Amino acid sequence: MAVVDDQDGYEPVKSVDLEKGAGAKDASVPAPAKLKVLMFDLSGLPPMVQLLLLTSGVFLFFILCGSLEENMFNNVNGFTFGWYMTVFELLGFALTAALERRAAGEQVFEHRAPLVNHVIVAVSMTFARGLTNMSLQYLNYPSQVIFKSLKLIVVLIGSIVIYKKRYPSQELASCGMLVVSAILFTLGDADVSPRFSWTGIGVVLLSLFFDALHSNSQEHVLQAHNASTLELMIFGNLFAAAMSFLVTAVSGELLEAYRFCGQQPVIYLYFTVRMLFVYGGVLCFVAIIKRFGVVAATTITTVRKVLSIILSFLVFPKPFSMAYVIAGVVFCAGTYLNLNVQRRVGTRTNHKE
Repeated sequence: MAVVDDQDGYEPVKSVDLEKGAGAKDASVPAPAKLKVLMFDLSGLPPMVQLLLLTSGVFLFFILCGSLEENMFNNVNGFTFGWYMTVFELLGFALTAALERRAAGEQVFEHRAPLVNHVIVAVSMTFARGLTNMSLQYLNYPSQVIFKSLKLIVVLIGSIVIYKKRYPSQELASCGMLVVSAILFTLGDADVSPRFSWTGIGVVLLSLFFDALHSNSQEHVLQAHNASTLELMIFGNLFAAAMSFLVTAVSGELLEAYRFCGQQPVIYLYFTVRMLFVYGGVLCFVAIIKRFGVVAATTITTVRKVLSIILSFLVFPKPFSMAYVIAGVVFCAGTYLNLNVQRRVGTRTNHKE
């Protein structure tokens, strides 16, 4: 995503030329740090190819995760332990990232970013993930997506207010259109099997605040301190797992969930497969933040939500709604507008060189 130069004394954020990469033909701009995802080094690829591969990874892993998640909550009767699932998920993330870092010959607990920054990431992650998982106890999947789609707007506001970034008006408009399309798609889907709960709505809206803080604090760790994605995954998830465990223990959910899952051990298989899907998706998402910025990453996840609803509509036939048609038009218009902004920014960058 492009960022307009700040004229109010703040350091402008450099945009990435998707054809030549950051710092092309400019010795004063350092080359981008190595970009490794799931043991694959993407550093030598053109930025546009990097973005396409990472975006495909986000789409694939999270669509698989969403399908598994919906299946689990629908088929395992009586499962209402979102925080317990969060502890398992975060510990799995930290362990998998540690093993991957060890296999790469790196020091597992070496860190570039101060630990306090990782704690901020962990606190926001704990409440964002925990509240999101908890909301599925009260809302169906489409209803949850309606409100989670507002994350892009919250992240934009946080990026502007906290980090003083500025974005072109067309880019802001395109983000708004993508959010509107996501809401329209999910409203159409929710008409088929609505299950609204004011408690669930409150929980998912609260998670948006922590989502925005989480995404912006991740960007700060990755870009300001040049930390690796694996460093962020290890420390952020390890601290977050400890916090989630405390929440689970204090609330009394820990023992109750342990007994419940002991009676239905298949839940742990769901947990493990889901964790691996989410891990792959999060690695791709974090790599996009590191290389292209938090707003670009959040825009991609918003598009992914829309496509997941379209896929759900195609795979599981349901009554037709005009909301789908309107949403499709808005989605295409927003995507075109965003791509047009990116193309113009790349052209201006080439002319300056």
